[in-house]
Amino acid sequence: MNQMIESTCYYLVVEIQGGDAVLIFLGKDPAPDREGEPVELDLLPPCERFGGTGGVASGRPVIGRWPGTMRFRQFRTVSELTQAGWELVSRHRVCDCWDDYQSPWA
Repeated sequence: MNQMIESTCYYLVVEIQGGDAVLIFLGKDPAPDREGEPVELDLLPPCERFGGTGGVASGRPVIGRWPGTMRFRQFRTVSELTQAGWELVSRHRVCDCWDDYQSPWA
């Protein structure tokens, strides 16, 4: 499988909600509100995120982490992710900035 992806630097903030860690990928540095760690997040092109030439996806894309690194990538399905050898990041959000995470419908 040869997919075109958008490789971008995001800032990773980990927030604990109900005892579970949520990985929040922010397009802009969250300072001074939060401290974010720069990470690589490879996103699918917009036309592939919710379907495309391969058909309609079953839901929102999933994010995987390459084992032992801080490199992340978006996949259309969990099966694509596991076949490629990545680890599933089950709780995550991808936002433009910290305000988008705090008030997603504002």
